[in-house]
Amino acid sequence: MPTVQLPDGSWIPYTVEVRPRRKSFAMVVNAQGQVAILVPPGGVDPALLEGWIRHKASWLLDRLAQSRASRRRFETGEEFFHLGVPKPLTVTIAPECSPGVCTTDEGLAVVVPHPDAVREALVQFYQAEAKRWIPERVAAFSPSLAMAAPPVRLRDYRSRWGACRSGHWVAFHWRLMQAPPAVVDYVVVHELCHWRYPHHRPTFWRAVGRLVPDYAHHHQWLRKHAGDLFW
Repeated sequence: MPTVQLPDGSWIPYTVEVRPRRKSFAMVVNAQGQVAILVPPGGVDPALLEGWIRHKASWLLDRLAQSRASRRRFETGEEFFHLGVPKPLTVTIAPECSPGVCTTDEGLAVVVPHPDAVREALVQFYQAEAKRWIPERVAAFSPSLAMAAPPVRLRDYRSRWGACRSGHWVAFHWRLMQAPPAVVDYVVVHELCHWRYPHHRPTFWRAVGRLVPDYAHHHQWLRKHAGDLFW
């Protein structure tokens, strides 16, 4: 089976399927995360095909993330990141209890009244972590940009980690609490820099780089692990 390396460094296996009626390439990701490239008849230049797949990397990574998220079972032994560390779940069903999650040396201990409540308990846990953690990081970095710490909002974005409305607020995805602290800091700095530079021109990236010199590494971590973080 051929494989292709995407810009985030991951290697993706794929199959090629010839479709007589096709006039251009198309890509399909099934529920199991298997990638098929549909091509017209008459032969395909492998280099041209790989270049096309890499061009579609953002779309492909999003679909693979959705596929992995749909296969989550939310049961004992399954791993979820917490501040960059994979933590296995230990799920306890206690019908009379209130849902809750706590961190232990062994992983994430989840207590819920019934199995269907595990996902929501995890959501509330990460949201509480974000509410506590992210405003502190915003306050820590704001003076370095000669600005007062702006109001912080938490969001449940579909495919982004943060947003900024210059002069009003900055917003962050609560799922960031699954990422390493250095990655969280990168996203915080990214949005704070947008407060002054509402674009992605070189001046913006220079501002980010002054505070987070290895920001590209952190950006790639988020791309590489998106499928583990979105569930």
